[in-house]
Amino acid sequence: MPLRFDETTALEVGPAHDGAGARRSIVRHTIPIDRARRDPYHAAAMNRPRALVFVLTLSIASIGAVLVGCSNDASGGGTPVIPESYLDGSSTDGGADAGAADAVEDAGVDPVDAGTDPVDTGLNWQPEDTADPEDTADPLEDIQTSISSGMIFAHTKDTLFTLDLGKSAMVPIGKFTFDKKKGLVTDIALDQFRNLWAITFKDLFSCDADTAKCKWEATLPTEFNGMTFIPESLVPGSKSEALIGISEKGNWMWIRPDGKGKIKIQKLGSYGGGWLSSGDAFSVVGIGTFATLKKKSGGIDSLAKIDPKTGKIIKVIGSTGTKGLFGFAWWADVFYGFSSDGKVHTIDVTTGKATHAKHIKVPAGVKWWGAGVSTRANGP
Repeated sequence: MPLRFDETTALEVGPAHDGAGARRSIVRHTIPIDRARRDPYHAAAMNRPRALVFVLTLSIASIGAVLVGCSNDASGGGTPVIPESYLDGSSTDGGADAGAADAVEDAGVDPVDAGTDPVDTGLNWQPEDTADPEDTADPLEDIQTSISSGMIFAHTKDTLFTLDLGKSAMVPIGKFTFDKKKGLVTDIALDQFRNLWAITFKDLFSCDADTAKCKWEATLPTEFNGMTFIPESLVPGSKSEALIGISEKGNWMWIRPDGKGKIKIQKLGSYGGGWLSSGDAFSVVGIGTFATLKKKSGGIDSLAKIDPKTGKIIKVIGSTGTKGLFGFAWWADVFYGFSSDGKVHTIDVTTGKATHAKHIKVPAGVKWWGAGVSTRANGP
């Protein structure tokens, strides 16, 4: 804003009124013209009046710095005086702060609210989010991630695969390896924690589902061509999940390893009615227990619902129309059959009919020997 000079006033910071007619605080300092001519400091003020109004700070002390040396004593030894008009009729308590804000605004500088607006240092720092992603992750999202890979397993006589639904392909995990008593794997089963167990014609192994590395547990007293876990507490006398071996004759056998190389086998029942095991069964919480079976060796397989406590057939649902379904599993309301000719089938739970799932890619030369799925495949 402009500075005005005349014979009686050398410096005035104004205007005294705003555009609406309201009185504004001003700073008035009177400098005699003849003194200004003698005093180089004040002469400079007259020659360069804008130099004094470069920035007025937030406090009365800063405004006082502009007024230093202002007195009627030519030697400059007088006491600086804040003109009464600066207080704009207000009391000293609080009025000085209001006047300072007005003076700064009059000088063309916007007042700063130091109590609310932080100073922008240019760093734009934000506090880091230290939460563990795993702690906040949605469990349903983890299950969905696992759906596409690793929930349904199938195998040949020597290699473990997983059905990757995202890629519509059977993906090899690796060849089975054994710490001792190597053999051909006739079937697998998975408990609720996805711990994988495998049997050969002679032995029982616990395996790593991610690597197909197997540890010998015990020697079997008889051969089984099918195996599954039964959910906890369904088998009388079992406080946890029960591992069931199925003989070719359809006998339902409870396999009980002791972890020290020994094993107990308890017969719970059989399919009955002259039905034989085609090669596999599964039991999933909330879905039920089902098996593929046949009337005679080499015959067409059928789908049946099974009593998990005894292995007895509850209902023969119907013929699958195909042979050699040595692997059998469930996921997301779909029954999957894995046949000895290397095909993957979907099986209609209401009729038992099997349909070749041609969209699922299978490596050349594969012949399925079994399959498995967790007892908790349907969720918690």
